Amino acid sequence: MRTDGGLTHIKYDHYYYPRIIELKCPNCRNYARAINETVPNEIEYFMDIARFGKIWNFKCVSCIKEYEINWSEIQKIDLWYKIQVRNETVWSWNAKHLDLIIKRLKSENIKNHSWAFFATYINKKWLEKIKKKSDIQKLENYLIGKIKK
Repeated sequence: MRTDGGLTHIKYDHYYYPRIIELKCPNCRNYARAINETVPNEIEYFMDIARFGKIWNFKCVSCIKEYEINWSEIQKIDLWYKIQVRNETVWSWNAKHLDLIIKRLKSENIKNHSWAFFATYINKKWLEKIKKKSDIQKLENYLIGKIKK
């Protein structure tokens, strides 16, 4: 498994997608989720060879907005986990994805991580630039703070 990171970490440019994407509600800017209900609960991510043919359910926990959404609409919504570190925008689909990124930046063993497959897609610039303990601590604190909200 290649874990050195790609030249780019393009959000919408591969065939594997998470079942749950954590977002900022476009209406109230609070926590929301897009869930692909066609994928069983036990599966955290899936391969979509049809390229975006699936419908997702959007749910905001604050303003109670709930509706069906397609892939192109999801791309227009800000991700919940997105932060600037060393002039790089670090983003992730959800908390588990960010946990993987943090573990990889810390050079921890990610072989058994449920999101290990996505290590290949981690932006190479992140791996090169985000090495200081304080930068990694910033990401860890960000993850913890976002989960509590």
